[in-house]
Formats: sequence, structure tokens, C-alpha cells
Amino acid sequence: MADISKIKLPSGNVYDIKDATARAMISGGVTYNIAWAGNVAPTVSQIPAGVVVTYNGSTYTGTLSPEGIDAGAFYLVASSGTTTNKYDEYISVGITGSRTWEKMGTKEVDLSGLGDLAYSDSVTLAKGSGDNVLGESTTFTAAASSVSFANGSTNTFVRSYPGATSKLVTTTVPNVTGNEDVSIPNVTGSENVSIPNVTGNENVSIPNVTNAGSASTWSFAMGTGADAETLIITGGNGSAPTLGSALSASKVTLGTALSASKVTLGTNLTASKVTLGNAKTVATGALASNGGGGTVMTGLGTATTASAVTSIGTATAAAQTITVGTNDKVKVAKYDDLGVTVS
Repeated sequence: MADISKIKLPSGNVYDIKDATARAMISGGVTYNIAWAGNVAPTVSQIPAGVVVTYNGSTYTGTLSPEGIDAGAFYLVASSGTTTNKYDEYISVGITGSRTWEKMGTKEVDLSGLGDLAYSDSVTLAKGSGDNVLGESTTFTAAASSVSFANGSTNTFVRSYPGATSKLVTTTVPNVTGNEDVSIPNVTGSENVSIPNVTGNENVSIPNVTNAGSASTWSFAMGTGADAETLIITGGNGSAPTLGSALSASKVTLGTALSASKVTLGTNLTASKVTLGNAKTVATGALASNGGGGTVMTGLGTATTASAVTSIGTATAAAQTITVGTNDKVKVAKYDDLGVTVS
């Protein structure tokens, strides 16, 4: 597959391709990685492949492949098997698929600012035996308690006083004031029909294309010989369609179609239409429990009484019982038991 390093435009101008990513990596500075500090047993998978180091009389050969490592990354390897401030520099060079490690020289690091902790192997925190405390998920349960009332009082009242009642029976009589013969349409059948619902209209202008124009003729091809890495662009833009005078039309706006029932009419029917005035209501004078007129009392019943509380007195609630759960016990160290040991 050919590589592209230049682009030639129809004007004849040639432009080099700028690698913005590579420039950004270069401007971002160099990243150093310490693969082995020299004062502990080395991990060969963290040391550049092929690099041999010595620690406590034993040799270790690195296995870290430059593949997968950013090109240009530096790895520092201690120059001896004891704590040192001198490191050999190795850089990952090449492109993915063919990268190698190159030794750049030896770098001396200023360690004068390091304290005693920088040369210690471990830090131990003493916590003591600790105590159990309740965590945030601990549950608290309140038991139900009873409430008692003392020194209340009651009084008697009439709950009901049923009496005997009856209703006056009434009758509504239609009041006919006249009549005439009328013709009634005779519906013999029906069907549902959908009617378009025009909710508005507007005048619109429709473009009138008189010529379809022509297509673009751009061509993209790699050059040959000295231009083998040059993308050559030739051709030109097509022409746009030609528009004549716009056409005018009316555009209607349709809403939801209306639904209607279309009926089939037969021979009209003839009937007599009466004219009704206000209906007349007549009381018959008879009494009945389910009559349609007003209700009248016909006798008194026997009153029913009941007792009602007029004062509840003083209420006393029993003591509450709270049960603390143990579902979230957490062990914590005591303040006076804490201590740190560096070795």
C-alpha cells in the first residue's frame, strides 16, 4: 500500500502533510520510567528485553518488549546491584510491529533530597486489639406500648326519634295545546363515511427547473515516479440546475378526517305532531309510603338514647422499650493503641 506524504491540487500547488499527533508528542516532553531501582530483587517483566542486571550475585535478563510501549518512552535501569543514583537509559524506537530498545547512555539522578524513609522497605501500622462499635447500618427497634385513660366522663343524648310518615301520591298529566300532520323521513339504512377536514390553505411557490446542470468531475489518484507519495487531485465542480420562474400553487392543510353517517331514505312517513304546554301535576290526596308528593308526619315513635364521652380524662403512656441490633458491628482501633514502625 502506497504512503502519502504530499497532496497536489488542480492549481499545481503541492502541500506536505503535517503529523499533528507526532508534533504534539514531541512538544509534550519526555517520559521516564524506572524499570529497576537497584535496591530490591528485580522483576524481569519490567526491564527492557535483553538488558542484564545483577543483584546479590544473581543475574536477571529483562523481558519487557518495546511493542505496546509508546515510541520515545525512556526506561531507566540501575547501573549496579546496590542503591545508586546512576541509571542506564533505554528508549523505545521504531513503529508498531518493528520497535527495538536503544541504549542512550547513563543518567545520574540527584538523591540528596531524599529522607530516611526513601531507603526503608516497609511501614507497619500497629492497631492494637480494637473495640467493636455500631456501624451506620445498625437497626433500632421500638416496641409498642399501651396508653391508659383515667377520670373520664360520659353523658346521654337522643340518638334518634323515629316518627311515622307517609307521602302524598301525585300524578303528572301532559298538557296538549294543539296538533298537526307532519312528514317524517324514513331511514332504511346507513354507513360510516370519512370526510376530509380542511383546516386552512396557503399559496406556495414551486421551483421550476429548466436545466438539470452537470455532475462534478473530481479525480483522486497517486502519482508515479518522483510523485509516488503524492496524492494528485484533478477535475472541477459541476454546474447547478437552472431555475425558471417559480410556479404558484395552493397548499391546503388537512386535519384529522371527520367521520359521518350516510343514511338511505325511503318514502316519508306521516304522523301527527302535538303541541305540548307545561305539564300539570295533580295530587290525588291519597297517602302512601312510596308516593311521589310531599312527605307528611302521621305519628311519633319512641326516642332512642345513647351515651357519649364528654371528657377522656388524663392519658398515661407506658415506658418505651428500644432494642439495638447487632447486624453491623465494626471493629476500630483505639487512639492510644495506634503506632507506626518503619524498617
